[in-house]
Amino acid sequence: DISGTAVIRSGASDPLKMATTGPMANPAITKTDKPLKEIAPDKAEAEARKLSGEFLVSQPAKQREILETLQDTKDSTGNFTQALIDLIPQAKEEHRDLVRRALAERLSRQTLAGLTKRLTDEDAEVRLAVVRAMGIKGDQKAMPELIKLLTNSNEDLAEAAEQSLQMLTDGKDFGRNPQRWTEYFQNLKIRP
Repeated sequence: DISGTAVIRSGASDPLKMATTGPMANPAITKTDKPLKEIAPDKAEAEARKLSGEFLVSQPAKQREILETLQDTKDSTGNFTQALIDLIPQAKEEHRDLVRRALAERLSRQTLAGLTKRLTDEDAEVRLAVVRAMGIKGDQKAMPELIKLLTNSNEDLAEAAEQSLQMLTDGKDFGRNPQRWTEYFQNLKIRP
């Protein structure tokens, strides 16, 4: 369901503690009702490549604009998603978290089933973005998958799972205790 778009804003607190330093620190995401732009499949690859190149040499304000475009443009080819994935290691260290946030926001428009499939992606950045997207999506049916990740050996993934669970439960905090989270989820009586 793509009913609105997310816009990156600079300067506000972020529930996933994504960016912490630099001029692009602490982006806040706000939902708007404007429809997403769509790009023709035959133009998507070239446009994604162009935007990625521009991002790497642009000033922060322009970078935010580029990320908004990569994040919010409907692209049936997957090129805009892949551009965000590829930008993470290429971006300056202080800008990577903002790219990660844009990727998570983009992925949050996928179905829960689609996100769950991507949890096994070989790219750790994709798995991390998927976990964050599950929290952003706001569907409590994601909780069992997130609970499984609380004890993951990848500390970033486990932390993101905990934060996403907190987002899905209006701030409940059972730490990384899978049993307590499972009990809480079972008490919600959510049907699959």
